[in-house]
Amino acid sequence: MAGKPLSGIFRYGESELEPAIQAEILLESARNEARVAILQILLALLLVAVYGLGSKESIAVAWFCVITVLPLLVDSQLRRAAARRLLGVYPHPAKPVGRPRAR
Repeated sequence: MAGKPLSGIFRYGESELEPAIQAEILLESARNEARVAILQILLALLLVAVYGLGSKESIAVAWFCVITVLPLLVDSQLRRAAARRLLGVYPHPAKPVGRPRAR
């Protein structure tokens, strides 16, 4: 764990929930963060189309987008990595054996 300094700060892997449930929650929240980031980028592109590329408004929106989207994407990746660790470390339940088919 010494090679992953940011994962220790947020402690995404620590919870009293069952690991599979916690991993699913982490994946869904990571997806939602990625969707918000994509929405912000699309809105920024829309404003650039309206105001033009060199306008003050476009530059301000571009900076706002960089400042808010990068942390969202980094946090989303940290959540996905924590979910992968949770699913890989803990034992998985046995797969149910299906009934034989009737012939």
